[in-house]
Amino acid sequence: MLLITLLFFLNRAVQLSYNVFDNGDPILAFKRTSINPVIIIPGLFGSKTNWNSLSKTISQKTGRNVIGIDVRNHGESEWNADFSYAAMHEDLLLLMDQLNITKVNLIGHSLGGRVAMNTALLTPDCVEKLVVVDVSPVRMSPEAANLLYMIQRMKAFEFPTGVQMSQVRKMADEALKSIADNPSIRQFLITNIRQNEDKTFQWRLNLDAIEKGMANITDHQFPETVFNAPTLFIGGTSSDYLKPDHHDDILEFFPKAEFNYIKDAGHWLHAEKPDEFLDIVCPFLKI
Repeated sequence: MLLITLLFFLNRAVQLSYNVFDNGDPILAFKRTSINPVIIIPGLFGSKTNWNSLSKTISQKTGRNVIGIDVRNHGESEWNADFSYAAMHEDLLLLMDQLNITKVNLIGHSLGGRVAMNTALLTPDCVEKLVVVDVSPVRMSPEAANLLYMIQRMKAFEFPTGVQMSQVRKMADEALKSIADNPSIRQFLITNIRQNEDKTFQWRLNLDAIEKGMANITDHQFPETVFNAPTLFIGGTSSDYLKPDHHDDILEFFPKAEFNYIKDAGHWLHAEKPDEFLDIVCPFLKI
């Protein structure tokens, strides 16, 4: 309780929304066991629901409870003006404290992978194993430069009134073509549209806070510490977020890291090639 009180006093940590899977079954509340669970941290614009199917299978195949979260300013988690890795690290510590978890396995994709790496480097005693999905601690993909423009275009979209969700999605898809040629990426972004009780629509994202925090997200300097525990980096061969020429620098932070690449997969490799992804992750995390 002391940690919770301190973090709230500092006005940094927020309440995170989460789903729990126990041996593959979705449950309403986390049940503490002696087996360290898995927390899955989605990437930018992602949500815990994007990972539901994978969470269920990971829980079934590893024997661990799996907790999927929405990071701050995303999904159903609380919004806060501070969108930084330091704040998201504290969010994780708060959630672990609330659930009485002393040690956890982390899976993080893209932004979530950087949150996971930062957490492992700052509080290594809290992390048993680390899985980083298609991102590097040493440099960002050139594609990251487009994220700010993407946010601005999403903010500029004017939601219509008096129409059905299906029509809103079609209009948003058309509006976002200028920033995303790939239909699957547009559909991923559109999953963040929410209908309110008064039948109006809005983004389920705090785009103002995310936009202001992008400089921190893209230019973050990781602490000069070492996480000396099992670590798995998974990349897609069609992505440039994680490349073989990053390995030597990565090993300075994560000396026990191993690397695996999924052929013909892009940045969202877990969605593009879920079977291949699970075949790599589950044996690594199995009890």
